[in-house]
This record gives sequence, structure tokens and C-alpha cells, in this order.
Amino acid sequence: TQRLTRRAGVGAAKRLVFTGEVISGEESYRIGISDYFIQSGALEERLEQLCNTLAEKGPLAIAASKRAIEMGENAPK
Repeated sequence: TQRLTRRAGVGAAKRLVFTGEVISGEESYRIGISDYFIQSGALEERLEQLCNTLAEKGPLAIAASKRAIEMGENAPK
């Protein structure tokens, strides 16, 4: 729930947690809790694009970036 609040805001987080509402992929994208909204049938193509983009990057740079992001996430607010 803490991450949900950070991504979607207090109002949306309360609405989802208090009501247990199930939302669509489009709504989750709109309120900021998913990074992509992909139309039906386009998932494999988008996944291949994302994998190709990541494969072009250096693995050590990706690992260092991942650590930095995780450290920032765990830092006091």
C-alpha cells in the first residue's frame, strides 16, 4: 500500500484498498500504477521490443542502475 500511494496518490490508493475494486489495465495505466497499457494482441510485439532494447544495454550498467534505483526506493523520505 505504501508503493501504491506513491505511484497513484492518496485518493486512488484509498479507493482501491478500502473498496477492493478491481480495475482495468487501462485504468491502472491512467492512475500510474502500470508503465504500459497494451492493446489486446500487441503484447508479444511490445515485449519483444522491450527485450531487444534491454539486450542492447550493458549488463553491468543495468545492474548498477538497478541497485541505485533500489537504494533510492529504500532511502528515508
